[in-house]
Amino acid sequence: MLVARVEKAIANENSATLNVMTLGGQVNSDVQQHGQQGQHGIPVAREPEAGEKAEK
Repeated sequence: MLVARVEKAIANENSATLNVMTLGGQVNSDVQQHGQQGQHGIPVAREPEAGEKAEK
């Protein structure tokens, strides 16, 4: 009984980890396809246009 519960908990954890990794890959792919990117695929802040205030 205990072994089955532990195996089920491990399977659930593995599934959750895989879901997070898949989602992270999708987000990174979207960033690379649709936006400017800095180091590690993180979007970079754009320069303010003339007449715009720079946000702090």
